[in-house]
Amino acid sequence: MDRRVVGAAVLVAVLAAVAVVSALRPTVPGSPVAAPPAPPPSVGQCLPRPLTAQALAEGGLSLTSVPVGDCTDRWFGEVVARYGSAPTSAGMADLYTRCTADTTDYLGLPRAVVDRATGDWAVPVIVPVALLEPTRQQLGAGQSWVACVVRAPAREPIVGWTTSVRGTWPDHPLFRDLTQCADAVEAQGRGAVDCREPHRVETLGFAPAGDADQAELDASCRAFAARVTLLPDVSAGGRLVATASVQRIRTYSSSTGDPDPAATYTARIAGCVLRTTDPDTRLTSSLVGWGDADLPLG
Repeated sequence: MDRRVVGAAVLVAVLAAVAVVSALRPTVPGSPVAAPPAPPPSVGQCLPRPLTAQALAEGGLSLTSVPVGDCTDRWFGEVVARYGSAPTSAGMADLYTRCTADTTDYLGLPRAVVDRATGDWAVPVIVPVALLEPTRQQLGAGQSWVACVVRAPAREPIVGWTTSVRGTWPDHPLFRDLTQCADAVEAQGRGAVDCREPHRVETLGFAPAGDADQAELDASCRAFAARVTLLPDVSAGGRLVATASVQRIRTYSSSTGDPDPAATYTARIAGCVLRTTDPDTRLTSSLVGWGDADLPLG
């Protein structure tokens, strides 16, 4: 038989089989439809992936395309609040300030801790937050919102956490990166410890010392320590003392990062340090926002 005839017969048989299978396969009417967009985030939901320093730098005041979901295994942020949209940069900046305050309440941290209006002193406890906006798909579905999240610090490695941070100040692991404790004033910055570990010293804030003398700086530090710790008596009956520790900081070139040879002075920076008066007494918690509870002595 002619090979072309055999080939044609085989082709007809194959097509007939395909037609039978297609006829037997159930059909679904309509066209393929894209999955619906995720709903707006809810307070208490979590970020399953970390927000890196690069993502935060590229996002500016707000970030898009950040997934939010249930809190399972390990997560890297929690939704603290959800606001209406902010169409302007100024409006977004206002929401960022509002987010910081709302996060303070969410964590159970007294607002005095992150209040920047504390004279010349800057509080080292800076709660890391971020603003999220809808993805393109969510915008297309008519969603309009800005979510406030408390996030894990962007320092590598970003470890996240496994229990909610709501109302957990000062015990949650998140806070070990937000306070500064050590066993000696000289060890600050080099021998820092988790503030939940035994320590003598906590640095509460920093300020430019200028031409102020030690007595002026100490008085200012004591007033600042009272505001930040909320202790009724910042000396705790003589068991604590707040003093200013002054360091001279060399001026560096902004372009090279090297010491500036043209600089004829060094800046004086004061740290407001709260420490135990007895060298054998140790604290076992940060005193930021401590209030009138018994001192955490170890």
